[in-house]
Amino acid sequence: MAFGAFGSGWTSADIHRELGPEAVNEVANVLENGFATNIGESVTDVAAVAVGVEISGRMVAALSIGGPRARIEPRLMDAAGLAHELLVLKGLSSLPL
Repeated sequence: MAFGAFGSGWTSADIHRELGPEAVNEVANVLENGFATNIGESVTDVAAVAVGVEISGRMVAALSIGGPRARIEPRLMDAAGLAHELLVLKGLSSLPL
């Protein structure tokens, strides 16, 4: 698996070496779930979710929703799942539901 951000000359081994095992595992989780979350990782009191947007099989954008952790976290997983499902139904994501 290679990501467009790294350019076409990168192999999977290059990406694994550059990102490290923790980031590679996180990317695998994103590919499995269809979305990424950040719950207090960057800023303690902030939570966010992001869903990739594809056009013609290429990742062209990301939709991210974030806010105060106390308000966002209880509904974060539901929001992530719904956003991903909507993008799949609209043909803007090929990641599995």
